[in-house]
Amino acid sequence: MNVTITLDDQLVQKAEKIAAQRDTTLTGLISTQLENLFAQNDAAALRQRNLQALKESVEKHTVTGCERTWKREDIYERS
Repeated sequence: MNVTITLDDQLVQKAEKIAAQRDTTLTGLISTQLENLFAQNDAAALRQRNLQALKESVEKHTVTGCERTWKREDIYERS
């Protein structure tokens, strides 16, 4: 698919230099950067979903209203 965008001339010159250093084209450079952006976005979304699942799990498995009826010494045998 062809896409037309308007960029500042200095930006294009800088980007072309970087593309040449990386042995690619301006199109290749832009495509790579967009792919990296999408991968970062996907990773961030996955981290957010995992964090939410963890929070929900903690809330679901949190015990409230219980008093501790034991002492630390009770669970360790002392010789």
